[in-house]
Amino acid sequence: MTAKIITVCNQKGGSGKTTTCMTLAAGLAARGFAVLVVDADPQGTATRWGASAPEAEPFPATVINLAAAKANVHRMVRDHVEHYDVVLVDCPPAVESPATQSSLLISDLAIVPVIPRPGELWALERLFQLLGEMPELAARLLPTMLQNTTLMADALTVLGETPVPLMRSSFSARVAYAQGMPTGGTALSSRDAVARDEVDTAVLEVLELVGLPKRKPKSSTVLPGTASGTSSKLPSKASTSKLPSSSKSSNKIAG
Repeated sequence: MTAKIITVCNQKGGSGKTTTCMTLAAGLAARGFAVLVVDADPQGTATRWGASAPEAEPFPATVINLAAAKANVHRMVRDHVEHYDVVLVDCPPAVESPATQSSLLISDLAIVPVIPRPGELWALERLFQLLGEMPELAARLLPTMLQNTTLMADALTVLGETPVPLMRSSFSARVAYAQGMPTGGTALSSRDAVARDEVDTAVLEVLELVGLPKRKPKSSTVLPGTASGTSSKLPSKASTSKLPSSSKSSNKIAG
């Protein structure tokens, strides 16, 4: 089967782009899909993230670095589509980047992680123009680092009126999204049940958007970064993610 290709992109850095890419990759792998992460960002964060996992407990998706390919990313990704179910491309934080535009050419879905606040919204204008030139490409905004504030609630309202639809799912501002990075883990390997549920909800929505079956999580899977001798399972039933309440354990997503 030819892989479904998902480009994760945004004009601004710090929106949770790499975190979104790696988290979704782990979530899809936990449901039995063969996943490839293509790191097209010269910063190489996804590459280092995947390499940080221990040999005995490797990151559940394959991670390759194609940052040097630039405008040829789409050609090089095509060499891998027969070997995977899903390919996620982590793009540089620049809409004008040849790598971003190259990846979008062959994508089935573009996911745009965005923090709902004014400065982030202004930066989306050029991306909206680019996506508007690709009417056949499905695109969605994924709210990240959500907190229960009036400012973010207002920004979400504005996002809902943009040319690119909002995903039903979202990632709140929780430490779990960043704390696994140094050891090659993700929120799925944390003990934060809220974060794990948010991830699984997003994975289910992504599967729906690209037309892949909603397989059940592999119950025996020990997720990357989980303490030795323990196992962390995905929730058996995902619920729709709503704007979360802030808590002392919350923090911003890195990446």
